[in-house]
Amino acid sequence: MGSAEAAVIVFCIDAGNDPCWAAGSSIDTVVAHDSLDGLPDSLARALGEGQPCALGVEAPCGIPIRDAPRRLTKARQDEDRAWSASAGAASLACGIAIWGWVFRQLAQGRGLRLDDLPVTANWRAFFREPRGLLLWEAYITRSTIPSGYERNKVHAKCFDAADCVIGVREFLTKWGRATDFSPEDRPYLSVPGAAATGAMLGKGDVPDAGFELAQAINGLVSDYPLVREVRKPDYKDIPAILSAARYECPEDAAKLIAKQQKKKRKSGRSKRRAMKKS
Repeated sequence: MGSAEAAVIVFCIDAGNDPCWAAGSSIDTVVAHDSLDGLPDSLARALGEGQPCALGVEAPCGIPIRDAPRRLTKARQDEDRAWSASAGAASLACGIAIWGWVFRQLAQGRGLRLDDLPVTANWRAFFREPRGLLLWEAYITRSTIPSGYERNKVHAKCFDAADCVIGVREFLTKWGRATDFSPEDRPYLSVPGAAATGAMLGKGDVPDAGFELAQAINGLVSDYPLVREVRKPDYKDIPAILSAARYECPEDAAKLIAKQQKKKRKSGRSKRRAMKKS
């Protein structure tokens, strides 16, 4: 498979209120994590060893800056929902914080030479010759959670972790393919670039290379980032997905998922009986 030959490590971060992530270099090696704590070290170590990496966040990576003011907040080309709609706006806000945090963490040592780090959004070039760090967007769509299903914080974490795993798998499965969305809007705001710039302007503990990294990311505006559309996994499949990713799905969450599946089947039978009677 192309991804195996390229030996790229793919990272995907869920842009929720308690972010989690997953990473892997093949579909069978994806591992999910429930906290971002270990991500900077893992990413820096791989990049420091010369391993090409792809870092994706479940949030808009590019915002079109259009001439017509009435279209400023409308959907990006080829997409059926506005990036400024409720889910898009919320994930964008979380994504800005996540991108900024990751870049700042990379800039604060960890043995990584930022001045020699190739950072790109040019997925065509990256697929041809993987090197450095590719920034991409995970466009995760279509919730499969049954209506009336109330999930608490623990259950929500399971769903978010599964999204990350599916995001990594989708990237690897579609290795070498064109972006799923091809916006033609120019110019556009680079969200990772804006986040990197802001993150480097805080405390005075960021080396000059950190600012160079921010400038490099901001220089990516001519390349629209790779967007991978990822369909949310069916909730009944989540325990198996997380088990394969070595992520422990709490027993009560797994039982609730099974209970909801049974309830869904029962509801379906009731609807069919009602239709027959009518």
